[in-house]
Amino acid sequence: MPGGWQMALHSSALIETPTQATLLDAQFDLAVLYQTGIGGKPDPAAAESWYTKAAEQGNGPAQLALAKMYFNGAGVMRNLEQAFVWASLAAATLNDAEQKA
Repeated sequence: MPGGWQMALHSSALIETPTQATLLDAQFDLAVLYQTGIGGKPDPAAAESWYTKAAEQGNGPAQLALAKMYFNGAGVMRNLEQAFVWASLAAATLNDAEQKA
């Protein structure tokens, strides 16, 4: 995965010419940037928002990231029910993707 500014440029390029797959990738990349603070200060609320956008559209890694955020209370209020929901969706999504590969 590219680092810092390279990832930001990659994500902005994906948003400018979106397809469903590239839009999900860009949303996930932006969430990672906000969560880690690469290129600025971490912004957990923005990370949660971008992860949610991607996760609601079936992005497995975003679903898993949300599960971890809710389980650990990292940037969001700890919510084990939400963590379970997102983890279950991630498991199904990622398992389905693995079987199609």
